[in-house]
Amino acid sequence: RSSKKFLRAVVAVWGMSGVFLLLPAGGIATGRSNAQVIHVTIDVKPGDEPTTIEPKREGMIPIAILTTREFNATRVDGATVRAGATGTEAAVFRSASEDIDRDGDTDMLLLFRVQQMGLECSDTSVSLKGRTRDGQEIEGAEAVKMEGCA
Repeated sequence: RSSKKFLRAVVAVWGMSGVFLLLPAGGIATGRSNAQVIHVTIDVKPGDEPTTIEPKREGMIPIAILTTREFNATRVDGATVRAGATGTEAAVFRSASEDIDRDGDTDMLLLFRVQQMGLECSDTSVSLKGRTRDGQEIEGAEAVKMEGCA
């Protein structure tokens, strides 16, 4: 008897953003989040104005995800973050939490290998994508100037 109620309550619905399973008592489970992407403020090479990158060189590029009134950077799961031309290329090499912009809150500083970022001399920005520890997608971008391309 209770199994019939359960079967009536579980319905699979195919949606544009994934498969949704309607569960008993009105719960919803999804394979993908359909919530909005959080746009985060990033600072590529903090302190470098204007931000310049030599895409052909070896080494690391620091990128800070800044805490703002709208977003706490310490929520970011560093293991999910990628950065580069599209924000899907290089994984984090190392990370640290510190007050990068000296405004009294904790930001996240991430190091990426330049050669893994997929940057070309014609690129005009660096993008970053990842997720918070609770699975919310984040993304940010900053304009950059490429050097050492001649």
